[in-house]
Amino acid sequence: MVRDDNGFYRAQIIDIVVFFLAATILQIVDSVMKSPDSSVITREVMKDLCVIKGLGYIKLGCIVALIIAIAGVLVYNIANDSDYEDEFKRIGRIVSVITIPVFIAIASSGIPLVFGTPSVESVTVVQVIDIPHASGRTTHKESDYKLILSDGRTLMGESLDNKHVKEGEEFYLIICNDKIQFIYSTQDHSVASDAGMTVYETEPTETTIQTLPDGRVVLPLDPDEYSEEAVISSWEAEAATATNESE
Repeated sequence: MVRDDNGFYRAQIIDIVVFFLAATILQIVDSVMKSPDSSVITREVMKDLCVIKGLGYIKLGCIVALIIAIAGVLVYNIANDSDYEDEFKRIGRIVSVITIPVFIAIASSGIPLVFGTPSVESVTVVQVIDIPHASGRTTHKESDYKLILSDGRTLMGESLDNKHVKEGEEFYLIICNDKIQFIYSTQDHSVASDAGMTVYETEPTETTIQTLPDGRVVLPLDPDEYSEEAVISSWEAEAATATNESE
């Protein structure tokens, strides 16, 4: 039979107490640190948003680990003094062993947010791509699409709460740990000067290239090449050539 019950119970009780206290403290902190309700994105607002989100991941890790620790004790005792006692005690130990790894896996997503330095980007939607169903049909659901942004990132429609988005719309992205953490419309929010915003403007893409019915391709005009002075010079040169030919 599997023995050393005292060592198992001692380890599980420590896990249960630690994760319970941690989850309780984080819940209190979460209730005190309310999410900033501001239409102006400042450096302080970005930091508070990321810290609150990061602590939420850590709290979730504590809660999940607490549930696993309790489940391990229950499984360990479910078949005492029966023919299956050894098997259930082994399963209980296996369940208890994964408590810490599960906590680390979940909490590791929040630690970079708590201690990281967030930044803000101004981006434009370059292209909206509908995601087809397995049957090949293009869905009409607003959430089933992805966006190509001017900073090169790809964003799924679910991240925008299923809002209808068109090409050319602009958004502010709060970035931390090189990932998009929050998305705000430029129509509803502004960015303070202390935030150090990086602006990614739209560059010409294939979507700006037009193909005429006769097969000719019309490329985007270069403002330097097709300035007013350049066009007038071109006309003058063509007129001079035509005059010389007629003579």
